[in-house]
Amino acid sequence: MTVATDEARETVNHSALSLLRQTENLLVSAKLCATWIQTCMLNYANKGDVGLVSEGEQAAYLVLINKVLQQASLQGVMLYTLARPSLQPEVNRLSKVTEEQINNFAQRIRQSGLPVTVSL
Repeated sequence: MTVATDEARETVNHSALSLLRQTENLLVSAKLCATWIQTCMLNYANKGDVGLVSEGEQAAYLVLINKVLQQASLQGVMLYTLARPSLQPEVNRLSKVTEEQINNFAQRIRQSGLPVTVSL
């Protein structure tokens, strides 16, 4: 999972997969096998409204995680940021988040009871 809202996910991933369908797929996976969620936290065009930087995106992500946890178990979250230049056309608009930003968000996710690994 990259971003929690449909608009932000379409902006970053160009994905037509709705949040509802993405959640359904995650639930199927979590019910069938041990599932870790890989989540990239990034800045998009130095705007805080996408890429899990804004409070709104983080809150939406946490709501989604808690919704899934009510129906299935998850192994944890692998939280990371950009490690090298993207191959997406938007490469000039994408940048990594700070260590403080990613660690603060990791702590918020841990409050749900899930283990979180962080990779810078």
